[in-house]
Parts: sequence; structure tokens; C-alpha cells
Amino acid sequence: MNRVSAMLKMALFAIVVIIAAGCAAAAADDPLEKLIPEDKWFSLGLFKLTANERKDLALEISRIALRPHRKNPHGRGDVGVIAPSSSTEKKADEILDDMRLDSGPLRGASELLVVVRSSMDEPLDDDYDSICELIEEAERQFNMVGPTYHIYFYFVDEDLSVRQISHKTEDE
Repeated sequence: MNRVSAMLKMALFAIVVIIAAGCAAAAADDPLEKLIPEDKWFSLGLFKLTANERKDLALEISRIALRPHRKNPHGRGDVGVIAPSSSTEKKADEILDDMRLDSGPLRGASELLVVVRSSMDEPLDDDYDSICELIEEAERQFNMVGPTYHIYFYFVDEDLSVRQISHKTEDE
């Protein structure tokens, strides 16, 4: 179990390295050497893997990286943005630029970036029955001069309900 856990950690880190390096277009049969530079193997612990384990890891990384609509770190397509004021729109643009993500229309987005300003600890809920409910709740926040930016990512389910992926805060 411990070895499997270590392999999963290495695989997740390797996926981040691949995406950051822009290698998501690697062919499914690429060896691990093409996916992760060998000079990184020691720091990642990959040198401990057998040839078959390296092959399995390379196949898994390629399989995950090549899934359709993989454009952002969370593995989804374009990100829809909900930012109800000019200051939250500006902050959302900064976040997208920093994360090298593309924004897209809310319709069809599988993930949403929501930025609101509020003095509350948790101004938005974890789940909403629809994107419209989330938009309405975001618009109810005191978005002009609240002291703290609340930055949320939500996953959009097939039924268009939304579930929170992450929440962090940044002071103005």
C-alpha cells in the first residue's frame, strides 16, 4: 500500500510537471524519458522504479494528459468566470493569467472561477443546484469594497449543479 501511495504521489507530481512544461500533447506510447526529463528523476524518486513500472507510469500520465478538454490544472475545459463587479473581474483576469487558463462562456464550462469580495469567512456555499443560483448568490455579496477577495473554483456537474473544488482568500 505504501509503495502504491508513493507511486500515486509521483504520478500526480509528474502530471503537474507535464502540464507546466506544455507536454500534454505527448503521444500515448512515449517513454517516461520523453515525458519527464531524466535529470528530474532523482528528485522525484523515479529512478527507483523498474522498467515495467516506468512504462506503466508513462502510460498513465499520457492517458490522463491526453483526455479531451484538458486545459487547466484541474483537468477541465475552458473556465467560466463569475465576477460581479469591476474589481472582481480584474482579480479574476489576474488569476486566469497567473494560472495560464483560458476563460470561456458559462454555457458548456465544466469549471467555474468565482471571485467575490466580502468580510464574511465563507460568503458562498459548497454546492448549488444550478449555475444561476451561484450567480445570484455571488451578486448578493458586497463586491465593491469588501476587505477580502474570495476566490472559488466550482465543478459543473452534468445536471448543471455546481460543487466547490477550492476556496482561498486574498486581502486587497
